[in-house]
Amino acid sequence: MVFYKIFTALSLMGLLIVLMFKAPMHQRISNVSLFLIKSILLTILVWGIQLMIYKFSKQGVLSPFILMIPCFLIFSYGIYLLYKEK
Repeated sequence: MVFYKIFTALSLMGLLIVLMFKAPMHQRISNVSLFLIKSILLTILVWGIQLMIYKFSKQGVLSPFILMIPCFLIFSYGIYLLYKEK
């Protein structure tokens, strides 16, 4: 339970970093509705995958440590985008 609460919040913060670096500024300003729809759908998709992993780990099918994988993937991609921009 604690893993789910911690790593879901961390991965969604990392997802914000990825969204802001992946979408250029003019795309965020010029077409706000399309940007919001894409952002919300991506966030719901990531949250749904994490919820599914949590439910599987709660029932004993998967190890609870697997909840860390989406968080680390998102943060590593965010760090990659950060260093690519510099």
